[in-house]
Amino acid sequence: MSHEQTIILYRPMLQAIAYNLVRCKADAEDIVQETFLRWLTLGPQKVENTKAYLVRAVRNNCLNHLNTLRKKKEELFGNNN
Repeated sequence: MSHEQTIILYRPMLQAIAYNLVRCKADAEDIVQETFLRWLTLGPQKVENTKAYLVRAVRNNCLNHLNTLRKKKEELFGNNN
């Protein structure tokens, strides 16, 4: 499967996963885009299970994004939510 076919096949699923975690369509799209870019620069041939890699990468990138937002919120408003 070509890189383009892989992206077309998995993008909708990955965007749904990302949206369910971050609850922001724009952020979800950005996270999926960045994940695909990292995957392409890594060299997709180095990944045994592309779907599993992309799902895990999107999930981890979403969690990192949420942690960054939480830290920014704490810096701005203190720990008193």
